[in-house]
Amino acid sequence: MDWAEYLTHFTYLVEGLKDYRDELSKKHSDIDQKICDILHYIELCETDDNEAADLVELLRVCRENRRDIKDELQRIEYFQNNLGTNANAAKAKQALKCIKGLETRKYKPRKYEELFENCVLKDRRLQREDIYETVYNSQNTKQRYSIEPTFNDKGGEETMVQERNYTPFDGKENDWGSFAKQQAEFYRNAGQYITNLQIDIKEIEAEIEDIMGVSEHSEVTKMQPVENEQEEKMHVIEYS
Repeated sequence: MDWAEYLTHFTYLVEGLKDYRDELSKKHSDIDQKICDILHYIELCETDDNEAADLVELLRVCRENRRDIKDELQRIEYFQNNLGTNANAAKAKQALKCIKGLETRKYKPRKYEELFENCVLKDRRLQREDIYETVYNSQNTKQRYSIEPTFNDKGGEETMVQERNYTPFDGKENDWGSFAKQQAEFYRNAGQYITNLQIDIKEIEAEIEDIMGVSEHSEVTKMQPVENEQEEKMHVIEYS
């Protein structure tokens, strides 16, 4: 499992929600204004049957779009209130920092120090780069989106002009339910995954113990014939 990619995606998602929510709120406000304009037109203007049918259809489309936007805003609220909090984003950043620290750590052997005497350790980071792509070079490299207010001066009064700033969520069908399930599965299995790794480490250490034991036994077996031969020579000298 690529933990770094997962945590990077989570923090990227949480930090981009504000801009995405603001953009949806702007669209929601625009649709409300369109609906009001249609209702005012129906109220104030005379219409024939064909025009009335077109207005009803336009009103229906606006209402459907408004409902879709409200549902998406509701999903964002559920996600932010339950999982996508700033506190969880901060924890994810800290976890990502710790995980990246593993790439530069140096191994300090606790046992079998004689195995590491006069040896040159390989650069494990180079080996790891052959297996995993660097996060910063991947397509999911984090980009920041921000909205800077601009103002127009008309008649001596400044009016704020809203500009479109695209977010990572624009033009996509964001499946919040699927992402929430992924998060839940991640936290549900993380503990057992760590336990499995600890069991693997113990099994590897046991294999090392067995190998070292066999090696020591072989050395003792090789020494015994030499010792027996020396004892026989000493007996011959004494007899002489």
